[in-house]
Amino acid sequence: MGGISILVVDDDVSVNRAIQTALIANSFCIKSAKTCAEGFDLASNKAPALLLLDLELPDGTGWGVLEDIRSASPDSEIDDFKVIVISSTRVTRAQLRDHRIEKFIPKPFDMRLLVGTVSEVLAAP
Repeated sequence: MGGISILVVDDDVSVNRAIQTALIANSFCIKSAKTCAEGFDLASNKAPALLLLDLELPDGTGWGVLEDIRSASPDSEIDDFKVIVISSTRVTRAQLRDHRIEKFIPKPFDMRLLVGTVSEVLAAP
């Protein structure tokens, strides 16, 4: 899976750094953002294969930035990326379905679970 681009959007510096470290150790190419605005800019510049998204961000919600990213270029590859939500916020199955979320990982989580889930989601057609 080497070189696959993943965008991590999480404002918790220690969680963000730990995710980056774990995924880089597994040969993924990581970009990181701590706000909705940074996440939007990075995703708009070059669409990632996967977005790891926290729902509680300092300048908005993960749902909002996801909607903004997808609506920015609805006819391009930017709408083709997969999404895993990582959050302490409770979500419903309807929210996951409506926002086209592949997986939800509640915080706190084990990094091995995250890496395994990322690999599983990226391997799926």
